[in-house]
Amino acid sequence: MIVRSIPVDVARISLAMVMTDPARATDMDGRPRADREGLALYQTDVAVSVVGGGASVIRVRTRGEPPRVAQGMLARIGGLTATPWEIEGRSGITYDAEALTAAPTPTAPAGPAPAAPVPAGGPAGPPPAPAGAGAPGASGPGGRPAGRGQ
Repeated sequence: MIVRSIPVDVARISLAMVMTDPARATDMDGRPRADREGLALYQTDVAVSVVGGGASVIRVRTRGEPPRVAQGMLARIGGLTATPWEIEGRSGITYDAEALTAAPTPTAPAGPAPAAPVPAGGPAGPPPAPAGAGAPGASGPGGRPAGRGQ
C-alpha cells in the first residue's frame, strides 16, 4: 500500500475543542515515539465540528514541543493532514498537524444592556403579609379588623 498524506481543509472546521491534555505518543511497548528527525511526538484528542456535517473526535499528532492547550479549551489546528494506514489487518487514519494552538475565547456580541436586578419580593414588590399578622388597619378573615375578638 502506498502511504499518501491528504491535506485537510481546516477552514471547514467550525469548532475544535481539546478533549484530552497533550500526551507523549508511545509505541506498542510504551516507549516514547519520535519522528524521523528525532522530534518528540505528542497526541491530543480534539472534538471537531465540520460546517454542514457532524462532529467527530480525532487524535491529532504534533511534533517537537507539546502543544500549549488543555482539556476544555477551544483550539486552532494548523497544517492538518490525514494519512490512511493498514498494518497486520488493522487500519485507521493518522491526523498530523503542524500546530495545535489555543483559540481566542469568543466574546458576547454587543447588545442591549442587561436588565436591572429584580427585587427580593419580585417585580411587584414584597409578598402580602399573612392575615392577622399585619400592619395597623389590616383586615382579618371575613374582612373584620385583624386582632379584635375574631
